[in-house]
Amino acid sequence: MAWLGEIVCYYCTVDLLWIQAIREHDGELPHLYQTHGDHDTLVQSQWGGTTHKKLRQLGVTGLYKVYPSMGHELSESVIDGLKHWILTKLPADGEA
Repeated sequence: MAWLGEIVCYYCTVDLLWIQAIREHDGELPHLYQTHGDHDTLVQSQWGGTTHKKLRQLGVTGLYKVYPSMGHELSESVIDGLKHWILTKLPADGEA
């Protein structure tokens, strides 16, 4: 199982190369943890939401979380959220 964590991220939805790559991928797609601050002045949170929606349409599963009153930054709450998400993805003791 593969995982991918992205903090303040988006993909241009008109760039067909990444869309084509996902469509042509053979096998399980990685689970995605994607976050964004709703006060980001560099990358609009709407772009992140649009990216997440497109990824879901292409079969990528995951979580998109918007952090209120946060800009283009990394905070302890974002790191804690990512840590929690990773821990929910790890197999229980004794499982492979």
